[in-house]
Parts: sequence; C-alpha cells; structure tokens
Amino acid sequence: MSGAVIAAKLWAYLPQIILVLSTVAFLMAYRHWRAIHEPDEPIRDADLLADLEQGDAASKMTEAEFRRVRERLLGTEAGRNAPEKTKRSERRENVQGSQTGMKNE
Repeated sequence: MSGAVIAAKLWAYLPQIILVLSTVAFLMAYRHWRAIHEPDEPIRDADLLADLEQGDAASKMTEAEFRRVRERLLGTEAGRNAPEKTKRSERRENVQGSQTGMKNE
C-alpha cells in the first residue's frame, strides 16, 4: 500500500479523530480549571495544634512561646487578650519614642 492509499482511507475518519481529540482536550482543560479554582480547605485548630506540638517536641521553641501559642489556639481568655508584640513593632516603638524625646529637648 502506498502512502496515498492510506491517506485516502484515513481521510474518511478525520472528523471522528478530531472529535475524540477535541473531547479529550476539553476534559483535560476542565479538570485543570477546576483544580485551580477549587476552594482551599481551611486549616483547623486541631491541625495547628498538632504542628505546634511537633515543633515543641523538636525543641524549636521555648516553653513560653509554646504556652502562649497553645493558649491562643485553644481559645482561653489569656490567649485571646494577650498582646502580640513582634520585634518589628517593638523597634518601631523605640524609634518613635526616641524621635519624640528629641523633639522635646
């Protein structure tokens, strides 16, 4: 069989081949789109607490840090009302305090 004979026989199946390939491409594109637009599952407090306990077991945090974060996760009054000061906010307060002190002098 020559190439022309094979091409002539396959030419009759071209619409079906295009339909199948288009359907497969559409399904793959839809699955990809759905995976991208799928809402993320919220992280539960139990998951966070488990990660916290693993970090504590690996000695990656001090006892005070562990207690403070654990109280916040469990929702105790002390944990909810505890002010969260970061090094950056403390530095900002120090800079503002030194600037106001310089203006008053």
